[in-house]
Amino acid sequence: MRKGRYKFKQGKYKPIHPEKWINPDEIIYRSGWELTFNKWADKTPSVVLIGSEEIIIPYRYEVDGRMHRYFTDYYMKVLQEDQSIKEFIIEIKPFAQCSPPKAPKRKSKAYTRKIMDYIKNVNKWDATKKYCQQLREIKGRDIEFKIITENELPKYNGK
Repeated sequence: MRKGRYKFKQGKYKPIHPEKWINPDEIIYRSGWELTFNKWADKTPSVVLIGSEEIIIPYRYEVDGRMHRYFTDYYMKVLQEDQSIKEFIIEIKPFAQCSPPKAPKRKSKAYTRKIMDYIKNVNKWDATKKYCQQLREIKGRDIEFKIITENELPKYNGK
């Protein structure tokens, strides 16, 4: 473990309802928050289909100008109250990484890394929003990109 970094809870999730999962043998979680979300999705009856890192979206990272691939955290279909199906692409992300970092009095490598991570996130999210918009316009799909932070996770944990 590198100095200044904390260890993330990661692994493969074994579902209670494997029939809901696109690939039930490859359900990845890269944080405790993603594990919480997996458990919620697995036990929630309105979630009729879910996949872990199933959708790959190309995006241009403006720092290096090159194309990269974004493996979205989740793709899911949710039964709505009116019995329609709504699709979601979900990203689980710390709230602190959803807005630009505050500039310190003195620039540091850590600040530079945070800025570059934020730019990368924005580039990924913009590409994902555009992807969803194209699916709505071209294919008429009801799909939405949603970022879930630790602030929203309690409702996914039954709290």
